[in-house]
Amino acid sequence: MLLAANFALSGQLVWTPGGFGIAFGRMLEDGLVKRYLDDHCPDARLKLCPYRSELPRSADEFLWSYGIFNELGRFDGLGEEMRFIVLHSVQEYPLQHIKTAFVATATQLGLVATGHGINNRIWHTYGIIRHFIPGEVPTMQKARQQHSELHFDFINRVHVPIAIGSMIFVLILLVNAMACGRFDAPARLAGTVTVALLANAFVCGAFSGPHDRYGARIVWIATFTAALTILRALRAPTRLRNQQLSYTNPRKF
Repeated sequence: MLLAANFALSGQLVWTPGGFGIAFGRMLEDGLVKRYLDDHCPDARLKLCPYRSELPRSADEFLWSYGIFNELGRFDGLGEEMRFIVLHSVQEYPLQHIKTAFVATATQLGLVATGHGINNRIWHTYGIIRHFIPGEVPTMQKARQQHSELHFDFINRVHVPIAIGSMIFVLILLVNAMACGRFDAPARLAGTVTVALLANAFVCGAFSGPHDRYGARIVWIATFTAALTILRALRAPTRLRNQQLSYTNPRKF
């Protein structure tokens, strides 16, 4: 579905139109890009060599601000070089890649806050709206988001503890099921949800870099699982009592 959507919108059969640029950004934050450039520069093939001491440590700053990335042609001008550095650094520093991927995955599991990215510094989005749907610009400019009037502090004081607690609950449920050797419906659901959360944390954290929005959009399945399990436990006495009544008072046909 992801490949098909990207092909339909960008004409590229890739997991993201940014290609290796997203993974490059995560490597930049982890210091892998600087290490590679320090080990191989000067190299006439690498446009980034003259800028290696000026590279920002933030992937968002590198990819989305008006800096070095823009000067070198963005994804079209630097895409092949980013691909080259990503692939060759994996070959040269495999242990560091494994370590940083593990750390990024663990970090991503704890990032579940609502509202990440809801700000008024989305310059590329503004440009796209002005270019393609200029009639919507006045409405966009009046929106609360553009005046920094959207705040998520209160909801996160509720949302984040519940989200973290739900993930812990699901993990305990799975560990208990494995210890007891009892894989009933709640245990199977807990296993499925655990795999989904870990896969999401690895794919998003290790390949793109940890961000709250990646966790917030999927962590609800842990809360949903916890709620279903608790509701099932609360209804268990009533269900057992009904079963006992059906045994003592069988229906007559």
